[in-house]
Amino acid sequence: MPYQISWDDAAHTILRIDITGESNWGEPLIAQKEVNALVEGTGHPCTMILNLSTVTRMPPNALSQAQKIMTGWHPHIESVVMVGKSSFIKKLVVAAFRVYRSIRKLDETTLFAADLIEARQLIQEHRRVHSPTHDAGS
Repeated sequence: MPYQISWDDAAHTILRIDITGESNWGEPLIAQKEVNALVEGTGHPCTMILNLSTVTRMPPNALSQAQKIMTGWHPHIESVVMVGKSSFIKKLVVAAFRVYRSIRKLDETTLFAADLIEARQLIQEHRRVHSPTHDAGS
């Protein structure tokens, strides 16, 4: 399977999925079950990094499949950072948000980064801005 799933931090608050090759749509659903089980085991909110930096093409029916996958993430996944320099991935995700009402709320919690360094910086900033202590002090 072209998916490597691992914790990106020692506290198990950031889960990273590295996509390392082409796949069919069955494989992401298998990976999603593993991700959801890992997140469930933490008992706390998590952020997911979806590293698409080596993806060169998507399997057919990407828009409808993206919607199916995006609605199946564990509820403790509070935000997703998609990593990659391909503008196609971002356009696909933004189109899915516009077309499918069931995932529009994810538009507010999905971020895009060019690389893993930027992804980690975005996560830190997102947490700083959206932390309960920040909200209380505003």
